[in-house]
Amino acid sequence: MDRVYYKSFSGEETRYIYIEVMLQNLHISKAWQCELFAKFYNDARELKGQVVRLHRVEKKDEFIKITTGWGSNVKGSWRKDRYTAELVFMDRLIAVIPFEIDEDFVEGSPGMVARSGQQIIPEYSNG
Repeated sequence: MDRVYYKSFSGEETRYIYIEVMLQNLHISKAWQCELFAKFYNDARELKGQVVRLHRVEKKDEFIKITTGWGSNVKGSWRKDRYTAELVFMDRLIAVIPFEIDEDFVEGSPGMVARSGQQIIPEYSNG
């Protein structure tokens, strides 16, 4: 079963929102520890939540796939608003992913804003 990606979520039905990122390993000479922060902000730039992901990267890993999310086990904890998920790697903001909480789910690829000089290739399958 293919994953379904959304750019807008139902406020009444959503519990958790996950983001998935694929990074190219540019340090292939040895194994290392990747630390990635995912910060979720509302439109007023209030921090809704933050998750820190630690991922061991092996020498053989050409790409690093990390999935992380934020939310609550209670439906309706996301209020109708515009939000961003911001990805921070090595104290640098590498991407901002906007999404909305509204009445209904809307399938699609959210726009992604990458910092200059960063190559980000979104991988979406809305089968």
